[in-house]
Amino acid sequence: MAPETSSAEWTSRLASLWAGGIPLIVAGADGARHVVIRSAQMRFLAPVSGELVATASIPSAGATAAFRIALAEKGRARLTVPVASQGPGGDIAARFVGEYVAFGPDS
Repeated sequence: MAPETSSAEWTSRLASLWAGGIPLIVAGADGARHVVIRSAQMRFLAPVSGELVATASIPSAGATAAFRIALAEKGRARLTVPVASQGPGGDIAARFVGEYVAFGPDS
């Protein structure tokens, strides 16, 4: 079984938002940006005994463009990222949807 991950560790891992392997915003490099979870929903669909594999869906090109434009023009932007977790048999065991907000120090 994989080691447990605390919410602080997940927040640290999500300090950068990526889309299709391209960073949308990298937080903390120069202190200019912050990324926080605005809201999150988790739905458990089946019990799992064993390892989970979580896969985040890539946001659409339109959502990515709107995120970048809002961040450039307003200094703040939101992006919704859905995640599906599969159990050992490949069946979807859980779904997560997180809305992330990136903002600068003056926002």
